[in-house]
Amino acid sequence: GKDIQRFHATIWPGMLLAAHIPLPTDIYVHGYISLNGERMSKSSGNSADPFAYIEEFGIDPLRYYLSREIPASEDGDFNRERFVDLYNGELANNLGNLVQRVVAMAIKNEIVVQEDAPVLANVAEFDRELDESMAKFEIHHAVQAMMKHFKSFNQWIDEKKPWELVKTDKVALVKTLSEMLNTLKAMIPYLEIFLPETASKLKVKLGLNEKGE
Repeated sequence: GKDIQRFHATIWPGMLLAAHIPLPTDIYVHGYISLNGERMSKSSGNSADPFAYIEEFGIDPLRYYLSREIPASEDGDFNRERFVDLYNGELANNLGNLVQRVVAMAIKNEIVVQEDAPVLANVAEFDRELDESMAKFEIHHAVQAMMKHFKSFNQWIDEKKPWELVKTDKVALVKTLSEMLNTLKAMIPYLEIFLPETASKLKVKLGLNEKGE
């Protein structure tokens, strides 16, 4: 924490030098988390109980908010209204709706994950963004990029209109849904980083084993 960086950046290295112990090569300093723009304090009662949020929404939504909204090396704010907006808008409507519509269409048309089916090109693009963001400890940028790609995935589905292909072109329907299923499968490793419980549920929906196969 930035309030004790003097100890970790000066006193502790001095103690290590005196003891002839190798020094750390990097020192990571994080900021504060405020609540509704005000400093959290037990004495003032300005605090948020994480276990209450986990009980109400689940642990992944709390993980998502903290990793998306709180910059790793800067101050960040926790706000219930913003939390609910992200929960409904990005987790439920964007990611949840995406998984539900793809899996539902695949089940209805008896299509399963096929190893040779291609994936959407933006998965590779996201992989580069993830590496760049994580290397700089910009975890919030990595999470935002992930959700941006899920949003573009939803838009791609709207463009392909697989619900119309059911009536007009069964071959194209199988190809399209196979690409969608494989793209969801390709995103599981990334979901496991930020939303591990959600990733596990997606594996079950796709009929994959614990190894994702």
